[in-house]
Amino acid sequence: IFDKDILLYCGSLLMAEINAGRIPPKTLRVSSHDLLVATNRPTNDSGYKMLKCALDRLKGVSIKTNIKTGKREQTSAFGLIESYDIIESSRV
Repeated sequence: IFDKDILLYCGSLLMAEINAGRIPPKTLRVSSHDLLVATNRPTNDSGYKMLKCALDRLKGVSIKTNIKTGKREQTSAFGLIESYDIIESSRV
């Protein structure tokens, strides 16, 4: 369920850009803390570990689709997440 929450959160950010009349960015930058809070997840070490695991799973998801029109068929495949970077800071 957490994976779905991440997709919904990111989708809502993109829709906010569209609704504001802006072109959504090709690269979405989010605050891990804000995402965890918005999806009602813990913001401790386990919350961030769950987020990393979820991003790994989503990175591995591939969607394949085809469109048939007349005598032509086009098949396309893409991943839900092309890549992700996590920048961590410590409170030392």
